[in-house]
Amino acid sequence: MQAELIKAERDGNSLKLMALVYDAPAVLDRVAKLAGKEVNITVSEPKEKRSLDQNSFAWYLIGKIADKLRASKNEIYLRLLRDYGQSIVVTVKTGLDLSKAGFKYYDEIRTGKINGKPFTAYKVYIGSSQYDTAQMSVFLDGIISECKELGIETDLADYIGLMDN
Repeated sequence: MQAELIKAERDGNSLKLMALVYDAPAVLDRVAKLAGKEVNITVSEPKEKRSLDQNSFAWYLIGKIADKLRASKNEIYLRLLRDYGQSIVVTVKTGLDLSKAGFKYYDEIRTGKINGKPFTAYKVYIGSSQYDTAQMSVFLDGIISECKELGIETDLADYIGLMDN
């Protein structure tokens, strides 16, 4: 939900928030049902989503790496995510299928017990489609570094020239 914080004031140990919700019609019914209930609220500043140009250039270079190494683009993408991408650690009950929870790229990092129950911790790699421009720049820097090690040209002007044809 996108909103603009208008006012925040302390009321004892509580905080009263007043916000202007931009997509109100889609949210009104849900919010009305939550009145009087405890809710979780996350407050953060919106970040500029990675550009389509950044994404396109990244996949162009990933294709070049895949061709050079005779591998699939998806294999190379996952390796690059592991090396240069954003990730989080998720701990779940052992046996839970993370792919059914919507996670596409992950590695098991450890198992153990919490309160006597088995758990598995995974490093979950966030797909580049979720990156903001700064995160995508870091990812692209890693891709470019890999290209240079493999002797692959990374001149953005050459890429733009291909797109103009």
